[in-house]
Amino acid sequence: MSGPGQASAAKPQAIADRLQACLQHNDGDPKAFIDALAAVAENHGLVTLAAECGGVSATTLRRQLCGHYPTSLTTVMRVLRVLGIRLQVQAR
Repeated sequence: MSGPGQASAAKPQAIADRLQACLQHNDGDPKAFIDALAAVAENHGLVTLAAECGGVSATTLRRQLCGHYPTSLTTVMRVLRVLGIRLQVQAR
């Protein structure tokens, strides 16, 4: 049985599939991607995620992912790394 905050955490492949589908269905729209990443982060547990990312508080991370603060590529890459996801670029 999982502990608090872990019961609904998704596996990296499921997260990658969800984010990839979001990009495909929204023609690469950054807002839609960040919204999907925010939902994944909330599901994972923002306090835990922020602690594992290092250098960002859960409050700041939530504000960035919800659009209240600008979201940097550095933050996105940190969140993806902690979630076990690697960002890739490919030709259309």
